Amino acid sequence: MERLQQLQTAGPHTVEDLVRAFIAPAAALFDDPQGRAFLRLHARLHMEPEELSYELRRLVHNEPTRAYADAFAALLPELTTREIYQRMSLLIGAYLYAFSGASRLNELVKEEDADPMAGLLDTAVAFGTAGMVQPART
Repeated sequence: MERLQQLQTAGPHTVEDLVRAFIAPAAALFDDPQGRAFLRLHARLHMEPEELSYELRRLVHNEPTRAYADAFAALLPELTTREIYQRMSLLIGAYLYAFSGASRLNELVKEEDADPMAGLLDTAVAFGTAGMVQPART
């Protein structure tokens, strides 16, 4: 919410700026072992049954999710509310998977001396931005 407020206060911004503001805090947690543990817990919470997780998720995430959805809607007026939330749901799933440590990048990237996590935030922002700006399907 702080990053969203900063963007809105600073003036005009892009969908890419908004995507980065949305996922950068999670990406920053990856560099710390406790942060990674929190991200794993966060990802798991999203997979738990409604009776175990929805109330907590509503309490913690509804306000920022709605605020970001409104910000995306202002930049993407051609998308319906349903499309905005669907795309945000996919964005959330992608960043939770990528930054929770569950993605297996360390196992899959075989280039010598390559850090599979290097540049992942920029890749996630590009991926998320492309998904948000894709023309609506009718």
